[in-house]
Amino acid sequence: MRQQQQLPRLSEDEQFPGRLHTQSRKLKFGTTDNFNKKSKKQSPMAESQFIKQIDNKLEQYNKDIEQRNDMIYTIEKGFESVRQELIKEKLLNEEKTKQLQDLGQQYQAAQSKLKSIHESNKNIGQQGNDKDRDKIQLLETVQKAIQAKEYQLNQTIDQLNTQLNDIANKIKTREDLPDDSKKLKDSIRKSEEKKYKSQAIMDELKKNLESISAEKLLIKNQMDQYKKEYLAKEECLSKEFNHNQNKVKELQKEKNQLQEQVKKSPLNTQDQNNKLQEAINQLKQQLSEQNKLKDKEINQWKVNLDMQIKNIDQLNHQIEEYKLKIETTSKNLNEKTNSVEQIAKSINEQEKKLKDQQTEIKLLNQKIEECNKKLGDTKPKNMTQVIETISILEKTHKEIQKGLACTFCNKFIKQPVTIIPCGHSYCFECKKGYQKECFKCGPKLKIEAMYRNELLDDIIEMVKLVEQSILNMKQITQNQ
Repeated sequence: MRQQQQLPRLSEDEQFPGRLHTQSRKLKFGTTDNFNKKSKKQSPMAESQFIKQIDNKLEQYNKDIEQRNDMIYTIEKGFESVRQELIKEKLLNEEKTKQLQDLGQQYQAAQSKLKSIHESNKNIGQQGNDKDRDKIQLLETVQKAIQAKEYQLNQTIDQLNTQLNDIANKIKTREDLPDDSKKLKDSIRKSEEKKYKSQAIMDELKKNLESISAEKLLIKNQMDQYKKEYLAKEECLSKEFNHNQNKVKELQKEKNQLQEQVKKSPLNTQDQNNKLQEAINQLKQQLSEQNKLKDKEINQWKVNLDMQIKNIDQLNHQIEEYKLKIETTSKNLNEKTNSVEQIAKSINEQEKKLKDQQTEIKLLNQKIEECNKKLGDTKPKNMTQVIETISILEKTHKEIQKGLACTFCNKFIKQPVTIIPCGHSYCFECKKGYQKECFKCGPKLKIEAMYRNELLDDIIEMVKLVEQSILNMKQITQNQ
């Protein structure tokens, strides 16, 4: 009989040959938990926050424009109040100068009285010198009081002059403030800078997507390696299982041989049978334990593969969401850039129109001045030519009035307010035309900003001057 043969037990590293490889892979590439943490850091919430920041910045830009308009309105009120204060102070100065003149006249009268008293004292003699001296002392005290009042009035006049100079300097500094067009250009420049910043953020997001796609490729490569290792491990396990089955068959053969030998030699058969059964049971237990461990390991491999597949699906879903968000943000950026360009174009067009109107008004004024000179120097030879020029001026004046009509009340515009980006102008009192939406464009066009157009005020004044000059020309022709 053979003695009991026990199979050599495999160590943990030999039983699981892929364990060292997985540990080294964890050190090199990191586990799936770390990758999930990284993907959570680059969540779609950051993209939505970025879009909200852009919207908030645009809202702040509109608020800044409204604040600028309010500041301009308050500055205009301040100018009016300062002018009224200057007028009041001028009136006070005139009253004080009158008071000074009256005091000077009183002073001259007192001096004349003193001179007359001195002359009378010389003529009369020493009689009544005491009374005259008392009167002289009283007059001298009055003279001193008048001089003190004059000194106080001069000090007050100097203080008022300094205040007037300060007010004039303040007015100059306020007049040196930039125009609305310059402020709008600065705001457009700031919006363009914001646009460049947002484009840089978009480039960073694209780089993040590229890095995510690279990580995705790495994960795919790792999955391929996992599959190869899994197949290799299955082959190894199948080989070991076949080997163990062969060993079991050999042991059964040995058992049969031993049983035959026992039949031949009946001595100590029971002891040998017990030993053989114990050895067989031990082998069966070892084989069952090995099979259980291998089944567990196979299940773990399957679970890991399922987890990796789920992670890849999640990454694909996140990449698609990022792409959609990038497309939406790029569309929003394009729309906002287009709106900024439209605002700039409308401002440039308005400036060109204003310049053209100013040149037309200057030409009309020159013609009117020439006509006035001709009328003032000599009588016109041909009144028909003058009447024709007046009719031409009236036609041009009517065309200018049509161009300067309010789009809401269709009257000659007063205190014009222009809307961005459409460029339509309304009277300041016609608030229904521009408060919520443009009366002419309708709800399709969103009002981005509005401002008090002071350039049109100058043109309106020039048009009024043209009206007066035309009326004067008509009166002259009627008189002649």
